[in-house]
Amino acid sequence: MSVLRAFPRSLSRRTSLSAVALVTLVATVATTSTAIPAAAAQATQRCAFTTLVGVRGSTEPAGSGSSNGGRTYTSGGLGDIVGTLARSAAVDRDLPIWVEAISYPAVILDTANTAAQTYTTSWRAGMRNLFDEIENLAAVCPMTNIVLAGYSQGAHVIDGVLNGQIGSLSQNARNHISAVVMYGSPAYHQGDPWNAPGSGTSNGIFGSASSVNLGLYQRLAYVPPSYALQARSVIRSYCLAGDAFCQTNLTPAGKRVHESYLSTSIPNDSWSFIKGWLTDNN
Repeated sequence: MSVLRAFPRSLSRRTSLSAVALVTLVATVATTSTAIPAAAAQATQRCAFTTLVGVRGSTEPAGSGSSNGGRTYTSGGLGDIVGTLARSAAVDRDLPIWVEAISYPAVILDTANTAAQTYTTSWRAGMRNLFDEIENLAAVCPMTNIVLAGYSQGAHVIDGVLNGQIGSLSQNARNHISAVVMYGSPAYHQGDPWNAPGSGTSNGIFGSASSVNLGLYQRLAYVPPSYALQARSVIRSYCLAGDAFCQTNLTPAGKRVHESYLSTSIPNDSWSFIKGWLTDNN
């Protein structure tokens, strides 16, 4: 049964990686991402009105330093598209926000990496840190709205945590999750109600089954044209047609699509979606 959550406060009222998929990933994925300092998007301190927790994509640069029990970086580690989202949040003076990036390997295959050598071990390490960070934020910051944002493997990390891949978040933690945006998730499943309008019509490489537990994250909203109260998902998953991983198009063209989210209207749309929930305008 869906849980209609109440915000802490507002301003107005799956999966293991097959050997074949792994080889293909190694052959097709690269990134030219640059690190975005998390400190640049921090308008206040932890336990602010909102905490944006970002999870970077595969091979995007790690951040530096260690915070919050090693779960997050002291600075950087957001990746390009999540970093762009964080900058949009930072310039909005009406929404005090704290930004942090989950510390995890974000590797595809790296036999020399002592933290995680494969996508699967990297993904699980990311889920563990994100799960624990959400629980900690909800416990020590009782009035904070938690916003999650992830790209590629980072989106898969978020999907896995919300879908219960490593255990169920507490009800208190779920109640604090105010908005979620995912870009190019390998766990994307066509037809899910939280998919952004115009998203791809095929499944991701790990999207053969709907992430049904994501349906728990709902809230009542006034929906036009009648503006009757309806339960609406606080999650939005973006998947461009032809994307290598959220549409299982493992080609050079698919890789280029996967790296093109910043050149679309998606960053602006996703911030509008988040802001709508934080200001009760959805």
